Order: sequence, then structure tokens, then C-alpha cells
Amino acid sequence: YLRLDNTGAAASEHALFIDSVNTTVQVAQIKALNTTSNVIEVTGSALTTGGLLHLQSDSSDAGNRTLFTVHNDNTAAVGVQMVHFKNDAVGGAGDPILLVESTAAETEAIVEIRNSNTATDKPPILKLNRASWADADDMGIGTIIFQGVHDAASWPDNIEYATIVGTASDTAEDDEGGKIVFNVFAGGQAGTAASTNLLSIGGEVKDG
Repeated sequence: YLRLDNTGAAASEHALFIDSVNTTVQVAQIKALNTTSNVIEVTGSALTTGGLLHLQSDSSDAGNRTLFTVHNDNTAAVGVQMVHFKNDAVGGAGDPILLVESTAAETEAIVEIRNSNTATDKPPILKLNRASWADADDMGIGTIIFQGVHDAASWPDNIEYATIVGTASDTAEDDEGGKIVFNVFAGGQAGTAASTNLLSIGGEVKDG
């Protein structure tokens, strides 16, 4: 019904620009009856240094508010996946695929996983899933890294001061074995500090 084309326009010009001075109503609202297609689709196959979406708030108001919400508002929609981030390329050196950053002197958790249901036997669950049909004994299935700088360097020259590593020590059906290893940097004498295995749990392997 509406098509905007800024072909030939100056680089600083927008195909669509909305400037609202009303402080009490929504700037835009989309109500769709879509059943099998995306309500909104954004593609940017020619991107170089630009991004697909930038959301920014410069309000100084200290009131409690949420800047971005995704709400599956029907309890019968049990199969809905709320958010899916998928990357087909390897991340760059020191660049995580998903980054949550705070530049403030934060005293609260930067990330919280919350289950507000009243069921007392349904705790919050954090899962690391190596979702691949390829399997091998001693394959890595999850790592948690605790990282920071040292006194002669700055970010991104970081040290993995502690790690928790999960492996599948045995992938044979019905004889599976798991292992979890806790490593910390230790033994620092005259430049000899290194990641050291201080605790290992499991590691069972079937005979033969």
C-alpha cells in the first residue's frame, strides 16, 4: 500500500522521516493480520560499516522504564521462541556474537535470568547446548570464562583468570560420561603464572 524509494537522493536524506512533537501518544502503530509472513522485515545486504537497527534514548528522566520489550502475550502459545540470534560467520578476535555492556559504575547484575512463575519446582534454567550431530569423546560442550586485564595492558589484551569447562568425556549411547574442570591462573613466580586445573569432576570413560 505504501512504497518509499529514495533512489538518487542525497546520502543525508531519508526515505522516511517522522518528527513528532506530541508527548502523550504513540508515534507509530502497526496492527497486522499476518499469519504466515513477517509483520516487519528489514534487509541490508550491502552493509559495510552500518547496522540494521539502532535504538537510542537520550532522556535524562530517572523513572523506571523498559526501552525494548518482546512479549508473547498468550499463554497457549507454548511453542513460541521469543528471540533468536543467528550468526553464520565466526566472530572477530575479542568480539562476542552477543554483547551486553554497561559503562556505568554498576552495582546491579548486568544480566538476570528470571522466572516469575509461582511454581516452586520450576527454577530459572541456563543451558549451554552444543547443538551438533557430530560427536567425539572429550568434545567441548560449554565454557564459562572470567576475563580481565593485567597491570601492563588494557582492553582488549585480557587474561582468562578463571574458566569453567564442560566436556563430554564419553559419547557412547547409554554409556555417556561428562566432565567439568575448574581452571584458575596461579603459580605466579617470576613470570610463570598460567591457567592451572585446580578441580576436575567426572571424566568417566567406558572400558575399551
